[in-house]
Amino acid sequence: ELHNLEWEELIAEAESDDEKKHVYPVIWKFCDLDIKPHDKHVSHHELIPITAPVIPMESCIKPFLENCDVNNDGNISIIEWGKCLGLKEGRPFLDYIY
Repeated sequence: ELHNLEWEELIAEAESDDEKKHVYPVIWKFCDLDIKPHDKHVSHHELIPITAPVIPMESCIKPFLENCDVNNDGNISIIEWGKCLGLKEGRPFLDYIY
């Protein structure tokens, strides 16, 4: 879990490094969604805050989110989330999640 000082460092690095500027918001949103349980996976229930407002577009969002769950375990891991949102696996993405 990242604390305030660590987040400030992430933001500062992201502002100065093009490769990192997309990593911060992806990790931030994942952590924002991973609330109950806080288990480093996002369940379908935890996705409700981002899926409910787009119910009229469910035919698009549901397949998109299902494709994010690559191993079909019913949860989206931070690695799956990052890949789904177009981050390259490896540095700098993995540096921040482990």
